Amino acid sequence: MKRKTLGLILVFALSLSLVACESKKENADATANAETGSIFEPIDDSTAAQENDTNKGTSSSLPEGVEFNTADGFYAGTLQSSGKDKIGAANEYGSLYTIIYQAQIIDNNLVIYGNFGYRNFQDQDIVSVSDNGIYAFTITDDTTFQMVGGEEGPEIVSKEDFNNYLSQLIDSQLYFEIEIADNHAITVSISS
Repeated sequence: MKRKTLGLILVFALSLSLVACESKKENADATANAETGSIFEPIDDSTAAQENDTNKGTSSSLPEGVEFNTADGFYAGTLQSSGKDKIGAANEYGSLYTIIYQAQIIDNNLVIYGNFGYRNFQDQDIVSVSDNGIYAFTITDDTTFQMVGGEEGPEIVSKEDFNNYLSQLIDSQLYFEIEIADNHAITVSISS
């Protein structure tokens, strides 16, 4: 019953997010088409993007130029594929945006595109913000993947289900966090 309730809450939240963003997306699509003739922008203009084009059939290969993060601590950002242009800018409070605009699990690695805030401890304020880039975090069979929200606490999901949630929620503006200890991800979560 708890899983069904949490599932319904997540579906409802996703539906609201998609409905609210649809009008923004239509305006952005029209603007992008008028300016460039296309609504798609490359993720990265470097050779990493070119490498991905040649490796379309090999989903298990990591992108070129990926940076591995192994320092203990907490890495977090907002899932917002439409917010790539905000990276490096400050919000109304003067804090730098932390935006993850693409994320996926490839073999035993969680790969994120964008930037993130770093904290040594969970209850600490952000101590640094990364540059825009491609980052990988090692995952193991002991890594816990969870969806956090609602009144019933976190729901633990499989690696495959979490990867599916990532692709569905990449522009949801939900909070994304990775806890690293002993050179690998201990917990990876999406929360509202």
